[in-house]
Amino acid sequence: MFQHLATHPHGGVTHCCVADHRNALSSSRDGDRFYNLNRDTVHDTMNSESYKKARLEVLDGKKPKACLRCFAEEAKGMNSKRVEEIKNYPEYTVDVAREVTDSTGYMKDVQLEFVELRLGNTCNVACRTCNPASSSKWRNDYDALQKATTFQLTDYNTLEGFRWPEREGFWEDLLQHCDNVKTFYINGGEPMLIKEHFAFLERLVELGKTDIKLWYNINMTIMNE
Repeated sequence: MFQHLATHPHGGVTHCCVADHRNALSSSRDGDRFYNLNRDTVHDTMNSESYKKARLEVLDGKKPKACLRCFAEEAKGMNSKRVEEIKNYPEYTVDVAREVTDSTGYMKDVQLEFVELRLGNTCNVACRTCNPASSSKWRNDYDALQKATTFQLTDYNTLEGFRWPEREGFWEDLLQHCDNVKTFYINGGEPMLIKEHFAFLERLVELGKTDIKLWYNINMTIMNE
């Protein structure tokens, strides 16, 4: 929530991938208004009311409700994502976080170090463990399941478009927040089908940002050169 951007296929953003999503606890939002990269900038999304509140709680030594999974795992002697990220970015201390955060939780200069990009749901396969939120190929089967069951399934029609990686201006906007970036975790959908992100990576190389870890989650059916 300070130097970490965690996107989701429909363009929503949360504190991280394991934060509690129930009741939108970890979502970037102002009350009932949810931020979405389909239309909102990275800066505004990272400075939502929910994010500012969570940042102040962390700086005050409190445990945000959306983050309780990590604390619960640590209480059981497990190695949580929170602990792992502290190890991965040891230089980003609480003191550093205080310096870049004002008394309201607002961050004027948002500079990311870890960026999770789940680039929509465009995919070429329909794995049985998946769903329409992560694979466009799942849609027909999902619609058929809706008609064949009495269970209430998630209505993906209510979510904003999954094509936010194609939005004009998004990648240039993201670039403004990547001065200190160290890691990109790139997922989908199927990332190898999202051509826009390749142009973004080439732009990073042009700017001399070649000391970045690229971490992909792909289905290995499409291997670009």
